[in-house]
Amino acid sequence: MSKTINEIKRELKTENNLVIRKVYENNFKKIYKFVLNNSGNIADAEDLFQDAMIVFIEKIRQEQFQLTASIDTYIFSISKNLWLKKLRDRKTQLSLKNSQTIDLQNSIINIIENEKTYLERLKGYLQKITDHCYGLIKDFFLKENDIEHIQEKYGYTTRHNAINQKHKCIKQIRRLKEQEEKSKKNSLDG
Repeated sequence: MSKTINEIKRELKTENNLVIRKVYENNFKKIYKFVLNNSGNIADAEDLFQDAMIVFIEKIRQEQFQLTASIDTYIFSISKNLWLKKLRDRKTQLSLKNSQTIDLQNSIINIIENEKTYLERLKGYLQKITDHCYGLIKDFFLKENDIEHIQEKYGYTTRHNAINQKHKCIKQIRRLKEQEEKSKKNSLDG
């Protein structure tokens, strides 16, 4: 570009579109090729060039600004730096998305493992309680029989007795669970 920085500054202050068109004609093809060769497309190149022009115009309007390279080199340098920053940001966002996906997968795996572990422990507790309680718990929770059916099957004289017996059986399971947790805690502390 044959104009000096001072001439361009004067023309930009008067908002002369001819100088911007000339800068565009001299630089857009190089920037477009650079973007295409670095994972971009034409829309990316157009956006990038506009961003670079905004930076360029803001810089040259500053009184203390000193251009140490040609205008074309300076605009290409701005464009290159903006594009590389955008690529880094994309990579960071992709890494964050991948990280979040891995965290979610690990959470799901942990939930499934904990659920399996809980069910396995529950089966173990059920094997350790009395046969009477095992049958009662099975009828209440697995078969979902109503209280009247359970009262009749087990020969309880009142609903209240059936419900009390259910609570006693649940207490057996809770005690087994507490004993297991206490045992685990002691083995970890010891």
